[in-house]
Amino acid sequence: MAVTSSSKRLDMKGDFVPRFAPKTSYFVNVSSDIRNPVPPGCSPVLFWHLARHGTRYFGSEDNSELARDLPKIKDRLIVSWLEGRSELGLRDNSTISNLILWKFNFTGEDNKQLADAGRREHREMGERWRKRLQDVINWDLNRTEVYASNKQRCLESGRSFMDGLFGTQLPIQEDNHLLKFYNDCEKYVKEVKKNDDIDAEAEIFEKTEPFFGIQKNIKDKTGVNLTRNEIEQVWEICRFEMAWYPGKWSPWCSIFSPQDLQAFDFREDLIAYYLRGYGHKITWQATQPLWRDLISRLEEIQMTGGAENNTVLLFGHSGTIQPFLVSLGLFKDSEHLMASDWPAEDRAWRTSDIVTFAANLDLMVLECNAQDGSEGIKDKTTDLPSDTKKFQEKLFCSTRRG
Repeated sequence: MAVTSSSKRLDMKGDFVPRFAPKTSYFVNVSSDIRNPVPPGCSPVLFWHLARHGTRYFGSEDNSELARDLPKIKDRLIVSWLEGRSELGLRDNSTISNLILWKFNFTGEDNKQLADAGRREHREMGERWRKRLQDVINWDLNRTEVYASNKQRCLESGRSFMDGLFGTQLPIQEDNHLLKFYNDCEKYVKEVKKNDDIDAEAEIFEKTEPFFGIQKNIKDKTGVNLTRNEIEQVWEICRFEMAWYPGKWSPWCSIFSPQDLQAFDFREDLIAYYLRGYGHKITWQATQPLWRDLISRLEEIQMTGGAENNTVLLFGHSGTIQPFLVSLGLFKDSEHLMASDWPAEDRAWRTSDIVTFAANLDLMVLECNAQDGSEGIKDKTTDLPSDTKKFQEKLFCSTRRG
């Protein structure tokens, strides 16, 4: 793994906290609210949890280049500082000292594997859900199903979540069709995933001053003229280290200004919008396997009356949860996101808020006693038909962060 020998502690409330689109740490957005979200008089009969894997290490395709180039870039930055041509460290000497101590120790064995921070993201998320629902759910492990894609980062995320939620482990069923449905949809693969024009808006933005000017900004700040590829490499290590070590500041991020980082974040939002967002209808239409799973469970509850609770835990990828959010119509802007929208500060499609590492969506079906005055909930949800004295709420969507 990559190791920063020493790093500055980051005040998550007082300091500028950069965002890195889908590579943002979940701890940037996490909610510590553990209040029970279930209305009085109701109890869950289905808890359906869909989550992206937690923070991972970068892939082997990045490893060799970064291992070769980052130490050289580091030396150039330090030499420039020693010669008095750099503004790094003017406000905080720890930037230079931490950069001097920095070493690249990443190995191919960690290729896209779940990082320790990713395990913590899911374990603590499971703990929070256990505390929120401890008064309304007695978890029945015999009625709990756990699914994940076959990738280690998804399987380990599931195990970490179960550690927090149950304090024990259950078997995980590997199901790529359910959690990597996008690879099985030929129309999506052809029209979106392998579409050479999919990054067109991002490429347009890269030629505008906010992004193109990053190179000059870095030279003015550090005294070093980095190539476009070298800047991308520094941004790569910057964003991953900020996720690997939540609450700490990577010295590599210091070569960028806040606007530089915001420009990178916006570019990534453009890419995600057309690859996994609202840019193409087939993207959300391809989520049918997930909807089939959810609807079949709703139908089962309708048939059985939902007498016992059922828990379904699913762990996939950014390509799993982003299209599903779109299929729900969430985080939709009035117009397609375009390069010309920069800075689009009020945009709804902000992936650093909605699909970070360990991003999750939780759906609950509630059984409520009508005499408890819970019928008002029906204004917010659609109830399933029921021939019992109770009615089942069809869907309760928790919008709080896990």
